[in-house]
Order: sequence, then C-alpha cells, then structure tokens
Amino acid sequence: MLSLEIHWDALVEKGLRHGVASLLHSYLSRWDTRHEVPTGISRRLKNIYYANALRAVRAEEQLSDILGCLGDNGVEAILLKGLFLSKSVYQNIALRPIGDIDLLIRRDDIARTDSLLHGIGFMPAPGSFPLRYYREVHFHAMYVRDSGPGSIPLEIHWGLQDRFNLLRMDMDEIWSRVRPWSIGRRSIPAMCPEDLLAYLCYHADKHTCFSRYIEDFSHIGPEVVLGNMVSAELLWYADILRLIHLEGCAITWGHLAERCRRWGIEGEVYASLAVTDRVFGTSVAERPLGLLEPPRPRRLQAGLCRRLMTPPTLPGGAASIDGVRGQTLLESGVGLQFRPFRLLDISNYIFPDPDRVSRHFAVTGPKLLLRYIGHVLAASFRVISCLGLLIGSVIWKSVIRPPRVSR
Repeated sequence: MLSLEIHWDALVEKGLRHGVASLLHSYLSRWDTRHEVPTGISRRLKNIYYANALRAVRAEEQLSDILGCLGDNGVEAILLKGLFLSKSVYQNIALRPIGDIDLLIRRDDIARTDSLLHGIGFMPAPGSFPLRYYREVHFHAMYVRDSGPGSIPLEIHWGLQDRFNLLRMDMDEIWSRVRPWSIGRRSIPAMCPEDLLAYLCYHADKHTCFSRYIEDFSHIGPEVVLGNMVSAELLWYADILRLIHLEGCAITWGHLAERCRRWGIEGEVYASLAVTDRVFGTSVAERPLGLLEPPRPRRLQAGLCRRLMTPPTLPGGAASIDGVRGQTLLESGVGLQFRPFRLLDISNYIFPDPDRVSRHFAVTGPKLLLRYIGHVLAASFRVISCLGLLIGSVIWKSVIRPPRVSR
C-alpha cells in the first residue's frame, strides 16, 4: 500500500531537492488508484508539476529570441540538458525542471556570441569574472537578462570539460555528428545519442560523488548512493535512464565505448552507468558496462587524498564505501567551483597514466618517457598560469572593480 510508513512531506522535499518532484507526481497520479496519497500532498505535487511546465514555456520563449539572434548572424548552437531533455527525451516539458538554458557553440564564436547577447539584453551574471578567465580556464560563461520578469539564466558553452584533462571530448567530432532537431519553428543541431549519453554520464559523475575513483560497485547498495546525493543528482541519473530507454536501440554501444576510451572519460561513463543501475535497480546498462573497462583509479593516491581531507567527525562506515560520503560532504558549499577533490583531478592531469600519454601523443617505447616528462612540465606550467589568472580575476573583481552598492 502506498501510504504504508511513508513520510509524505519528507518525500516531497526530497523530490524537490533532487529535481524529481514532477516525475513523482506523474508516477503517483498513475498508480494511486485507491487514493492513498493525502490530498494536500497530491495538490502540492500537482502545483510543482504545472510550475515546471510554466517555467519551461518561458524558457522556450526566451530561447526563441536567443536562437533567432544567433542564427541570423551565422552562429550555430546546440541545446544541452534541461529544455532539450524535457522535450526530446521526457517528451513532456512539465516532467523535468528547467534551471537555466544551456547552449553549446563553437569556440571561434565566443566573442561574437558575447556581443550578440549584449545586443538583446543579456549581461554577464552578477559576480562573474572577465570573459577571458572563462575562455582560458573554464568552458562556459553565464548570462542573465537585465530586465523582464521570470528571466532564466543562460549558460554559453564552447566545451564540455575544463582544460585539466589530457584526453578530452573532441568538439569537432561532436559537431560533425549532429543531427537536425526542431524546436518551435526553428531547426537546430542536436547531439547524436551516443555523444549525448557520454556527456550526460560525464556531467553526472563530475558533479556528484566522483564515483570514477571507486573501482568496485558490487558492495555499494542503492541506499548508500541515495544517502550521499546532495541535490539534483538523482535527476541526472534519471536523465541517463530515460535516454537509454528511449534511444537504446539506436545507440551503438561499441562505438560509445571506443569513443569514451579515446576521450579518456571511460571511468566517468562506467561509474555513472553503474550508479544508474544501482539506484533504479535496472540492468539497462549491462551491455555497455561489459564493453567499458572498469575505471583504474590510482587507489593509493585516492586513499591518501581522502585521509588528508576527510573530517574525523564523519559517520562510521565511510571507509567501507571508499569515501563516497567524505567526497560528497567535502564538495558541498565550497566556492569558486574549486572543490577539494578537484585536487585529485588536477594531480591526475599533471601525472596521468602512461598509457594515456601514449594514446594522446601516439608514441611508445623510449619516446614515451620524454613525452611524459614534457607533459608534466607543460601541464604544471598550465596549472600555475590558470591559478595566476584566477587570482588576477579575483583582484579585478573585488579591488579594481568592486561591486556597486545600491542606494
């Protein structure tokens, strides 16, 4: 029975926190034939459902202005995540909340896009660093409309990863495989299913508990995974599950696995697919998991990092799940998008596995050692340069150009 031992208010709060309240409403409205859900809970979930639909409509109207401006000036853009998934994957704009609008452009179009957005009322989000910082260090910048009620933030991407990756997702390759997709009266490019799935898996693992540093998922139950999710994370795994259900027959799993290994994101994709299966109790990812090699993390390095950074007050049992709890807690509330466990990513970027250096530079034997040393020096200089740019941007924002105080 639905009402048995269910704390309904807590369920709604968790649904909101993880972005799945509308999915919860859809599920309960179909299965609650005996009207066991309290009336107040049903009404609240219904209101959330329609609020999501209204925000999606506003986002689509705003997107129409943006795409019209960019398209008329020869700038192609791929719609990422939110609105694209709600319309094409969920096929119901009310089922998935829209946080912002995410567009992917070509790197050569950054300056022109910035100028065009200013022309239709979009400005850098409050507190933003100069565009040069994001262009050199990051891979997207956020804009907001300077007027109008219900304005939705806009993120302009020119990549899908930061530069601290030896092997990276090939943007030219992704653009070469786009397929047409219609939104309203406009046709825009969309990622092919394999590229979209790889990106969603990479994005989910990057922003959740860094599962790619866990080698064995067999001992991690769904209650552990769910218990360590902070916010919106369950939605990202629901996106992966929904896409596989919709496009499973169209996805060439062998191509996906080969692509992920070539891009160096096989760990992230493997981990996200494994977590999806664990959370939802499915086996939709059984085939790709068989094709993808399990991640080969630097166990000693990861363990040392956890011991140095995990607070001693963590609940017992954290060690039994390879520090998932510690990673998630340490990630919460740290500014500048620089979380403690990113140090492990940067360390792996400076000192990558030799086979990745071999694949990136296409060298073997004695030449590999020289290439490895050269990469370590170049990567170290790049990290120091980015750190210097970050410090300079902070000084520019807080000292040279302090925020205006409204009177």
